Amino acid sequence: MESAQRTCPVCTGKKVKFLQTMDFARESHCILPESYRIVECNNCGFVYDDLDADEGLFEQYYRSCTKYTSSGTGGAGGLTMIDRIRYHKLLKWLSPFLNAELIIADVGCGKGGLLRFLRENGFQNLTGIEPSPGCVEVIRHQLKMDAVCSDIKSLNSTNQFELVIVANVLEHVFNLREAVKQLSKIITPNGMIAVEVPDASRYALFPHAPYYFFDMEHINHFDLNSMRNLWSSMGFEVLAEEAETCFPVEGMENPICRLLVQKKKRQKNDGTFGIPKSNTAIPVSQYIEWSQKKAQTLPDAPDTQQKFFLWGCGAYAKWFLRNKLSARPAGIVEVDTKKVGQNVDGCPIISPEMLMTENSEKTIVMISSVLYEQQIRKQLEKLKWKGQILSACRPREEQEY
Repeated sequence: MESAQRTCPVCTGKKVKFLQTMDFARESHCILPESYRIVECNNCGFVYDDLDADEGLFEQYYRSCTKYTSSGTGGAGGLTMIDRIRYHKLLKWLSPFLNAELIIADVGCGKGGLLRFLRENGFQNLTGIEPSPGCVEVIRHQLKMDAVCSDIKSLNSTNQFELVIVANVLEHVFNLREAVKQLSKIITPNGMIAVEVPDASRYALFPHAPYYFFDMEHINHFDLNSMRNLWSSMGFEVLAEEAETCFPVEGMENPICRLLVQKKKRQKNDGTFGIPKSNTAIPVSQYIEWSQKKAQTLPDAPDTQQKFFLWGCGAYAKWFLRNKLSARPAGIVEVDTKKVGQNVDGCPIISPEMLMTENSEKTIVMISSVLYEQQIRKQLEKLKWKGQILSACRPREEQEY
């Protein structure tokens, strides 16, 4: 066992077991760390990212992050058919506890897709809470709905809510116990909090690409046991739970788990753990082992003199660039115009239009986005790309040449 830089976000333990190091290429103007250690807490079994940073760094990152305002970002508060399916499942799960008059807040609401879906289903007392000013602008002025611009730590809403939904948020939060304290302040005495997070105990069942679930933003790796541990130790009781799946984009099924909690009526919060230790490290270690083997089969830089580009500038692209490529691409294609002109490990970020000036049978595009590979292929077809298209996410033997 060794000491962690970051105390366990669930139980504040300091002793951990090392599982894996994740190193990423450096993107200019990105303030997140380039290296993360995935560890298991020796006390409660929680799996989380140990890193040299503090919560203020992550709060600053999400306040300035632009990708969640993009219409094409999956799981960012959109209202596509895929989003609707997830919202429908969430609403069905919550239905025994709901009525149309409930005062509801969606924390980390993104562009407000869930708020719109709830309004379509008869709920009117709705508020969005979101750190991104761009998303809040969308909610207030395009959706004509109430929104508060705040992260969880700074949340100081004068309103009290009967239901607070926190979906796909807590996996990003540096200080979980402080977040629970802040959330508990904005619910009524009988208020409920519904939480949805990726389920780390089932990462290995959805092996999309090596280390896909270990990106730069998801720094907490929950299962239902660790979720119960966190909330019960902070004075809450579990009303309902479930293990499910969702699709952030079409064709990409991911494991999630949900918990609905309410403040305990009489029991004093003493910070003890009456729930068995989480054993998430076992399936996470299996996923790491699979990733290590699969990473060896991924393609390297083309072994010809052909010029090649990566398409995609997310966490997987940064891992691939830092850990797999023996040569540097001529550029990295990105649809987020605010990133164009920056660089990743010295490789310039360019737009699709800039890529088309290199449109030739001698030029190669390697798609380095796990979520959006099929969409990028369709876009390249629409652009009438002449060169070869490879995938940086799939083994060499699965490539279409």
